[in-house]
Order: sequence, then C-alpha cells, then structure tokens
Amino acid sequence: MTIQDAVKIIRIACTKWSFGYDQSNRCDFRDGGETDCSALVIITCERAGLLPKNNIRKGIGATYTGNMRAEFKARGWSVHSNLPESQLRAGDVLLVPSHHTAMYVGNGKIAQARIDEHGNISGGASGRLPGGRETVVQAYYNRPWKYVLRFQAAVQPHTSPPAKAKPGMLDVDGVIGDESARKLQAILHLTQTGKIGKATFKALQIHIGAPYQDGIADNQNSAAIAAHWPALSRKAFTVGNGVSASVKSLQARVGVKTTGELDEKTARALQKRLNTGRL
Repeated sequence: MTIQDAVKIIRIACTKWSFGYDQSNRCDFRDGGETDCSALVIITCERAGLLPKNNIRKGIGATYTGNMRAEFKARGWSVHSNLPESQLRAGDVLLVPSHHTAMYVGNGKIAQARIDEHGNISGGASGRLPGGRETVVQAYYNRPWKYVLRFQAAVQPHTSPPAKAKPGMLDVDGVIGDESARKLQAILHLTQTGKIGKATFKALQIHIGAPYQDGIADNQNSAAIAAHWPALSRKAFTVGNGVSASVKSLQARVGVKTTGELDEKTARALQKRLNTGRL
C-alpha cells in the first residue's frame, strides 16, 4: 500500500464513518467505533503498511503523540520542523508532541480527531452523533505544529504498478470504485449505479454460487474496504476480524487465495476478470 492509501483511509474514516472520540476506547478503529488524535493517525498508517512492525494495540512502537516523532523516524519517516502549508504534501503527519496530531490530506485540508460530543476526552457515546465534529476533515490551520513527519518513498513497500488500461477497460489498480462497480453490474444485468449495495452483492453471490445469498460480506476489515472497495455500500458488509464464505467463493472464482477478506489482491483479480466481460 502507499501514502495515498493512508490518505484515503483517514478521509473515509473521518467523513463516511460514524466515528467518535474517546481516549478510553481509542483503538476501536471502525465505523461506529471511537479513537483519539494519535490512534487515528497511527492506526491509519499501520493499516496502510507504512509503519513496519508497529502495533499500537500491543504497545509496540508509536503509541501516542509523545513517542510518534522517534518511532515514525525509526520506521523510515523523515522529521521536519514546522513547514509552511505551501510545502506540505498529502499524507504528512502534523505533530505537537504530547498534545496533538493530525494528517494533511491535500487541497488545504487536514484530517483529525478533536474531542467528544460533550467537549470531553472520554465518556461520550460510541460513533459520531449526526452533525458531530469528533473526527473531521477540515481546513488546514497552523497550531503551530512543531514537527512534520513525512513518509519516504524509498522505504515504501513494493506494489505492482497498475496495468495500463486500453480504452474502455478498467485500470487494474486494486481499487473497486464506481467504474469497476458499473462493469460488475453490467455483467450481472443490473442497473449500473456504480455502487455495490446489498442487491448487487446478492446478485454476485447468486452468480458465483456462494453458500449465503443475503447481500452481505461478513466480518470484513473496514480499513481494507475503505482503501480497496470504496464502492461497497456500508449496508453490504459487516465489520469484524473473521472471514466471509461469500468472499471465499468470489476469490475461488477469480483465482486468488481464499482468505475470506476483501483485500487488494481480490480487487485486482476481479478487475482483470471484469475486463474480460465474464465472471
């Protein structure tokens, strides 16, 4: 995965999820869960593969704003003194040690976890209340930030370059977005909405002969969905750490390891099959 994946994950978490703020439950990183400023940034970077061997839940590596500078640096990130906004790059981590952190996501915006719905650091309801400002993408401001932590491309995990698409073909980039969803719906003879809701996923389950035909991919990693299956409706999957029999059936059909998790490899393999016009 790449720094762009981290930006995508944190933007979706802060804008699409019902994602609350609570320092006492800060690692509940899911739609309907809770976080705080440092857990939001650290887990985002862990999920994107940008913090090798870091595990905030086990207390390994970067765990809070006070040790982020040293632990990110130890994992290949460069450390800069506060930079002007004009020099920031999407994915830069903004840091005031022992106080606050956020991620610059480009176009004059930052993603951050602020405070709970009552203005407290803990004790509020799980998730984000309608109209709440607990986890947000908002206009950049200079706190001032003492440090800017920047991921170095030289240590970026290897990923295969997207296959160059012919006219009318999908880029095989491992991201099932609206174009991939429309091609899937065309093969399934459905209205091409560009969104994979329960009806589309149920039609897919029927098409591939999955053991369950309920329109739901069970026990999925929400960060992997955010990064690689953004067209999948929140109503068409459940969050968990298990596996889905339906996803295993899909993986068997497209020829990848049957882990039961909707991941990047499954997305790429599906895109290749969609480009053939058959599934």
